Amino acid sequence: MSEYDRWEGRYAVPEYAFGKEPNYFLASCKALLPSSGRALAVADGEGRKRKWAGMRRALRPGGFLIIHGYTPKQLDYGTGGPKQIENLYTRAMLEAAFKDFTDMRIVEEEREIHEGASHGGMSAVIGLTARKPSAAE
Repeated sequence: MSEYDRWEGRYAVPEYAFGKEPNYFLASCKALLPSSGRALAVADGEGRKRKWAGMRRALRPGGFLIIHGYTPKQLDYGTGGPKQIENLYTRAMLEAAFKDFTDMRIVEEEREIHEGASHGGMSAVIGLTARKPSAAE
């Protein structure tokens, strides 16, 4: 089965694979977001080097970035997320990719997650919030 066919089959079911609500980390960032404006939510994985560069370009100066993903410890749990270590996030990876951003906050945690049929159980996750420097900085 091709990777394309695998993904098409995964999302061909009538129920939501990851639920209908924002994940807990995104919901926890609500107070950090402006009351108006635009937001872009991007899934990533093996194409992150190109994707993160595009996110940096698309984000306006002073814009707020939220990234949430699994750490390599997630492979021990096997309750969702990528199965390849190169598609998992580390603190060092995020710090290096966004080192020029300000107000950076990184949270690493292991917690029970229940988001639809595809994410259920103990999970090792990492979340980043940071602000792109304004043009004056």
